[in-house]
Amino acid sequence: MPLEPTDHRARRTKPISRRRLVLGSLLATSLLAGCAEGTRTDAERGKQEDKKRESVVDSLQATETYRIVNSSGGTPTPTPGE
Repeated sequence: MPLEPTDHRARRTKPISRRRLVLGSLLATSLLAGCAEGTRTDAERGKQEDKKRESVVDSLQATETYRIVNSSGGTPTPTPGE
């Protein structure tokens, strides 16, 4: 079965010039950098919100400590060998 001839001129693609590649890369980089940066006001707003929050860890530690200390119902038993 013979193969049909292929028109190679139809498949040719225009290579990307170095200038277009560099400009595209710079554009993509600047867009990503612009989106990633926060402003100073955003940082200050975040600090103010963090100040308003209560620490949950302190409450959990106090509750766990109280449970451990008061779970035996009295004085702790001495360790063996004392």
